[in-house]
Amino acid sequence: MNSDSTAPHQRTLAIAGVGLLGGSIGAAVKQRGLFDHVIGFGRNPDRLRAAVAAGILDSFVTDPADADREWDFAIIGTPVDRIVDD
Repeated sequence: MNSDSTAPHQRTLAIAGVGLLGGSIGAAVKQRGLFDHVIGFGRNPDRLRAAVAAGILDSFVTDPADADREWDFAIIGTPVDRIVDD
């Protein structure tokens, strides 16, 4: 967290599961400029790199424990039947 109270807050969205649902939401958010930074969480680094290259994500991690936990909003974009398994 930035201790300089005059610095603007960067609004960050976290998306867990950057497939069809999460990727579509990420693309819409980026297109509309709703957040300053979009970070993706997923298991497939090649797919996540492709999402960064396509402008859907700004960054990604494959292990959520490695992520900066200062996001403003999170979306779970994994299929319901996979949430328990993941």
